[in-house]
Amino acid sequence: MRSMLKAGGIFILLLAHHIISAAANATQTFEQAYAPINVGGITIFVPIELIPEPAKYLTIKNTDSQSLLEWEPLANVTHYILEQEVNGSWVSINDNLLTNSYATPISNNLKYRVSSCDKYGCSASQVITNQVEGDIQIRSFQASDYKVNNNNSVDIYWDVIGASTIKLSSNKRHNYPNLAPKSSIKVSTTDLTTFTLTASGFGKKSSQKLSIIKPVDKPQANVPKASIYLQPLYDLNLEPIERSLLVGKNNNNYVADLQRQLHRVSDTGQIIWTRHLTGLIANQPVYLTDDNGEAFLFFALSKSNLIDTDIAGQFCRLKVDNQAISCFNIANNAIAGPAVNMKDNTNPQLYLIDVSGMLYQFSAFESENIELIGSQQLLHNQSTIRVLTTPQLNIDNEQLIVRTENNDVLAYPLPTAESLQSQTINAISNLFSSETTQNNEQPTQTNAVWSRKLD
Repeated sequence: MRSMLKAGGIFILLLAHHIISAAANATQTFEQAYAPINVGGITIFVPIELIPEPAKYLTIKNTDSQSLLEWEPLANVTHYILEQEVNGSWVSINDNLLTNSYATPISNNLKYRVSSCDKYGCSASQVITNQVEGDIQIRSFQASDYKVNNNNSVDIYWDVIGASTIKLSSNKRHNYPNLAPKSSIKVSTTDLTTFTLTASGFGKKSSQKLSIIKPVDKPQANVPKASIYLQPLYDLNLEPIERSLLVGKNNNNYVADLQRQLHRVSDTGQIIWTRHLTGLIANQPVYLTDDNGEAFLFFALSKSNLIDTDIAGQFCRLKVDNQAISCFNIANNAIAGPAVNMKDNTNPQLYLIDVSGMLYQFSAFESENIELIGSQQLLHNQSTIRVLTTPQLNIDNEQLIVRTENNDVLAYPLPTAESLQSQTINAISNLFSSETTQNNEQPTQTNAVWSRKLD
């Protein structure tokens, strides 16, 4: 007995023997793991079960000719066993697979499962839990709050398509592997922390970052001067949305924040007024004056923190002096800002595109309330597009240049008086039609004149 013991240290005896792998239904050679236990000053070794964890997600992606399988690579695993179900029985495809991926001839009816193995045995099997198609897209990545006090926690949300492996990490050593494609997690931090979401699979990778801040005591500061920098706004206890800042307008600046508020701030650092809104301004407002010299702001409101196309948004006009506001409800959420056509200086036209590619045309000053002229659905190769970036106008070519979520740059013709007249005639025709299909009528659809793909 004493020949098997080693006092004052740790000694693990490994005994080779044969066992049957339940995952592969085939005989394989594994080693028995032992753990030391101290009894009365004597170290003895008892057999223990020590096998790898199973893969959490098994992802399949079908191409024109193959079914591609991938899963999260596991640490300290020597090989994997991959099986397919044939006529109700599991049959081994490869019982010594050294990578975390495999390609088979395409078959929509077969089922697959994978087990992870090391020298002590094999894990339970994981069947397909995730089926993807197309390229990787991080559709959303956001936090429930972007600041913490002391040891507060926040929820981080994500929505990813096309990936087999998703993980969340940070510069403060947070590490969350094997995440679901669409989910959330509660995290705690006590300092400025930058989180990185990384999605990968099938030879592709994509990542996005967000930062959580910890507010500090307000420092003693000089009165801020007009500049492009954000620090003076933080000194005023504001949490600005950077892409919405509008500065240098008649010695005033307009600041939208994460609390669904719009502030007018003077160049000397004084908050002149604060207007509470029903959504976030995630775009830079347009500043226009009418024939009487009255100043107005035009902007889109995002009614949801998520980029959901089934959440309605608004397009609003706000009078700068008295904060009188008029809003028009649009069909979908709006992230991009308005583009303005000043060709007719007496009556500027504004164009807004929501996240589902619906284009709205508004008249700036024709009535007391904001007035819709017309709308149409923008298409690319006969499919709808998603738009998060403010479009640009090419007045010379009478085109609206749009960048999509997938980095396509598209050009669309500006709506004309003739096209709007056609819309009006169609609407009147539908009104007096004997058929009851008016509620099912689709909006006017417009395809791109040309397109380019950004790298």
